[in-house]
Amino acid sequence: MPFTRGQPIIKGDPIWTFMATDYLYEDLGTGKDLGNIDSLTLCDDAAGPEIGEWGEALVAQYLERQKQLGKILDYFWKNSEEETGCPFDFEIQLSGNSGILSNYIEVKSTVSEDKEVFEISMQQIQFAEHEKEKFHIYRVFNAGNPERVKLIRITNLDMRLAKKQVKLCMLI
Repeated sequence: MPFTRGQPIIKGDPIWTFMATDYLYEDLGTGKDLGNIDSLTLCDDAAGPEIGEWGEALVAQYLERQKQLGKILDYFWKNSEEETGCPFDFEIQLSGNSGILSNYIEVKSTVSEDKEVFEISMQQIQFAEHEKEKFHIYRVFNAGNPERVKLIRITNLDMRLAKKQVKLCMLI
């Protein structure tokens, strides 16, 4: 019998209650391990845009630390001033065998500890398909909570979709 987070799936359950098979992600850190995030504040009644901005600010601090440690060369925050409509939030530059390589990050944030469902645009799906292993999702859980915040990375969204390690859902 299939299971989702330890519970049997009951016939008629919505598709989004099923766990994707072999769901793989990289844990990037939790709480204070992510750096000095006390300066990031989020109101108790914050809505989607503010939650998203908080998550992007957290990732910006994480990337700055990665830059200082020499793990990336540089990064560019596309939405640092205002929402640009770009299919990614950050471009990071890495050193590769053939010179400087760019990777792209889309940040998805939630105040929840375990909310697995999030919105993604068709433009982002198409960008992931085009960029393949260069496009990643950074997922922020417990946004606004410096003690419990968690950051994970889902690498190569296009491949994860093809292998059914992540799923798309439609909501009407």
